[in-house]
Amino acid sequence: MLLPGLNSRPGRVIEAEIRRKFGTSITLDSHHSHLSKPFILVVSFGRCRYRLSPQTVSLILQVVIGGSYLDFGVVTLSDQVFRFTISSPEVGFHIYKLRSFECEQFKLFFNLWNGGGPNYLLEYQNWLNEEANSWNLVVRSSTPKAPKIPLS
Repeated sequence: MLLPGLNSRPGRVIEAEIRRKFGTSITLDSHHSHLSKPFILVVSFGRCRYRLSPQTVSLILQVVIGGSYLDFGVVTLSDQVFRFTISSPEVGFHIYKLRSFECEQFKLFFNLWNGGGPNYLLEYQNWLNEEANSWNLVVRSSTPKAPKIPLS
């Protein structure tokens, strides 16, 4: 499955840097997954020209950071938020420090998994509560005013 218009050069560069720096690959294939505990990251998309699914996100990750799209183990968290696994914490923090990647087709952001992933619904509800509490309710007085009678 190919996504038109993607340039895989950034992923090859990052993958080579990680191999040189840490002596490991981005992902652990299923045959070597028992060698170390995988590290979980979250990727969120600000915009994307492709229909986002675990398969397309895996391909985008391969293009952006390298590794094999078959081994990311992408899981959908919400419409534009996905979690994925990589080979080690060292590699994970290296990728996290990239923060974001942008090209013509998409813009994505890397986040730490944070013990279960981002809880956007709770954060949004807290924000709504803060906003509701910051307003003062102005109530019309209940006593009607006497009608004005013209003097003639």
